[in-house]
Amino acid sequence: MNRKAQRERWWQFAETRPGIIRALPNLGRVGLVGLTGKRLLLTWGETTWRPSHACGVFAFDEDYYFGICSSRVHEVWARGVSSTLEDRLRYTPSIAFESFPFPKPNKKQKDFISAAAQQVLAKRRMACDSLDAGLTKVYNTMDEGGFRELKSAHEELDLAVMDAYGFDIDLLNQPERLLDALFDLNEEAATDPNYQPFGERGSSLFDEADA
Repeated sequence: MNRKAQRERWWQFAETRPGIIRALPNLGRVGLVGLTGKRLLLTWGETTWRPSHACGVFAFDEDYYFGICSSRVHEVWARGVSSTLEDRLRYTPSIAFESFPFPKPNKKQKDFISAAAQQVLAKRRMACDSLDAGLTKVYNTMDEGGFRELKSAHEELDLAVMDAYGFDIDLLNQPERLLDALFDLNEEAATDPNYQPFGERGSSLFDEADA
């Protein structure tokens, strides 16, 4: 340990992460994501948990935001702007999340995304229970043709998110064009004073930079 404080108080967390700590009391749960991996998979976590540096914590607790960040749209953006470790995605919060252009849905579209996200979670939980295994095995099995209901739930979520953006659904199979469309929205958001995807409260993301 190079830092004197860490050597003397080795039993304490090295970083206090004040940004996320300030946000937690107002949340019922938090979104979690592994920062390096083959897949981009979010889960819900308790506000009392203290994840390691390898896990990102999203300071939101609404199914709508969980659905957006679990969608193919967000994954295309994350893979397009983040780095990699070998063939695995290294989710870079400062650009993969903080610069991600969220849609401007109406209430009906937002409700559809929330409901679709809940279905993904429900089908995923059933799949994990049926295998008595975690998400890695479940999604590997899905890639091999299993858990078709889970795959269908993800497809419904992707369609709901695409509708909120007003994108042609064909872009789901054209990641380069989809990424270009997101970059266009990113430029618009940067100069739009009314762009507030999280409302007045804003949002925080716990990562290695949030010390």
